[in-house]
Amino acid sequence: SSAPVSPTPVRNTVFGLILGLLLGLAVGFARDRLDETVRNRDDLDRSIGGAPVVGIIPGSGPSGGPSARLESVAQPTSPGAEAYRSLRTSLEVAALDQPVRSIQLTSAAEREGKAAIAANLAVSFAATRPTVLIDADLRRPQLHQLFGLRNAVGLTSVLLGTAELGEALQAVDDVPNLWILPTGPVPANPAEALSVPQLRIAIEDLLAEFDLVVIDSPPVLPTSDALVLSRHADTTL
Repeated sequence: SSAPVSPTPVRNTVFGLILGLLLGLAVGFARDRLDETVRNRDDLDRSIGGAPVVGIIPGSGPSGGPSARLESVAQPTSPGAEAYRSLRTSLEVAALDQPVRSIQLTSAAEREGKAAIAANLAVSFAATRPTVLIDADLRRPQLHQLFGLRNAVGLTSVLLGTAELGEALQAVDDVPNLWILPTGPVPANPAEALSVPQLRIAIEDLLAEFDLVVIDSPPVLPTSDALVLSRHADTTL
């Protein structure tokens, strides 16, 4: 026969397509298995090993400014404000079996939005019950700035005995049923300041006056402050 033994273009093309398809599937499978990016709630459920995901909050970005981060007050009908109300409902449902009256907010690292979440969550809770929000982040206090309040007297003043609890609390004019306990003067040794027994007494006094106490604490990884504060909270978010 005068037909060449090779190359055989049709067969080679078919084999090339099949090999390319198999190679593409293998690469795609490997990338999927090695990709640890968290893109949705299912990814988060798998990555945190079974801890419950109680809510997903859309971020406004670190440069959004105080009004953007206090969305539940500035834009109460926005999707972000609705997300905080959904988070409040999830926490209320989770607390049906065991009442929760003190909630600690923390994060892994700095600048992850925990102060904004604590503030907006407290605003949402205040719509249904008297709520006090404590700024226990003695390293980067932010709550007084978010609400436009003074910080000359606060939690540290109560712990040091230089002010009574009632003198340190500030009502939020725009949010009925919400009071803020700012940090007050920031001490040189925050972890030691939060370890004093006066802190438990102060929180117990607040629980006797308010239905709910929300505590904004420093992030977990850089310091031990959050672990110290967790002893005084019914649950940690």
